[in-house]
Amino acid sequence: MRILKAIRAVLGNYQVKSGIYHFYRGEYKPAIDFLGRGLADTAHIGEYDASVARFYLTQAHLYAAEAADAEGAIDRAIEELEAAAAVNPRYPDIQYRLARAFERAGLFPQAIERYRRACEINPRYVEARTGLGFALITSGRHEEASEEFQEVFKIAVARIARPFREGLRCLATKQPETAAQQFRDAFFAEPHRQSKLYRSAVWHLHEENWDAAATDLKEAIALSPSYADLHNYLGVALAESEQREAAVAAFRESVRLNPHYAIAWLNLAYALTGPGDAREAEEILERLLAAEPGNSAARARLEELRGSRLDPRRLEARRTGRGHAR
Repeated sequence: MRILKAIRAVLGNYQVKSGIYHFYRGEYKPAIDFLGRGLADTAHIGEYDASVARFYLTQAHLYAAEAADAEGAIDRAIEELEAAAAVNPRYPDIQYRLARAFERAGLFPQAIERYRRACEINPRYVEARTGLGFALITSGRHEEASEEFQEVFKIAVARIARPFREGLRCLATKQPETAAQQFRDAFFAEPHRQSKLYRSAVWHLHEENWDAAATDLKEAIALSPSYADLHNYLGVALAESEQREAAVAAFRESVRLNPHYAIAWLNLAYALTGPGDAREAEEILERLLAAEPGNSAARARLEELRGSRLDPRRLEARRTGRGHAR
């Protein structure tokens, strides 16, 4: 999940907006306090703002954990990761990071438990299964380690076999371009490299280093072209660096890959600011509001577009980049 800065500015809940403001200033404690209060005030927070708050609260705990780890405060890092896991218990990467932190602290039983939890959430999480295997070896549980590495082997073989067979099928049915992509997925895919690029890109986005983020994301997409999140994040980096057409194309690819990706649809609606784009943006926003009536960002943008259509001066300001709308 990643939203444009223009969307953050129109969220309806003050606590959430304040939390996001502190998050992007690297002030994680006040960010956590504001976001936590926003979520706790269920009478005054809509479903959409609550989902945004949970995302940023999770991220604030994760970044606070990284900062603590860099300072050598591993116990504090574990506390922050556990808090992130409590906010978002079904996110396997948090369990994986927590397992790694427990390992660095020499707490192997806890590390094994968290590795197992990550694998339960995502049985094909190779990095977590591999980490679990090594933790079991270190703990002297060799039979369990053997079983785990056999699972890693099966996943690795299947990862190659599926696109390989699909590539053969596409060649046989005269689809050479699709076949070539399948063979690239089979033999050139680098899951560890893609993961590192993704995390690097997320850090660059956090620091608002848009060009560096776009570079990492484009390389990650070359390795994993079917990952909708990567295209959405690329769209954000491009939009924030004023590359509107390229951003729109990235958001379109994201929603093509995942038609139910509401955040990417919202980003697309905000990025559609060129002449002739207003009607499409309105249609997208109307669909989002039909599914999420409390989506304050979608409602604010829809009202702005309708107002611009009625007021020629506002429409001209939006087209030329002057005024509030871009």
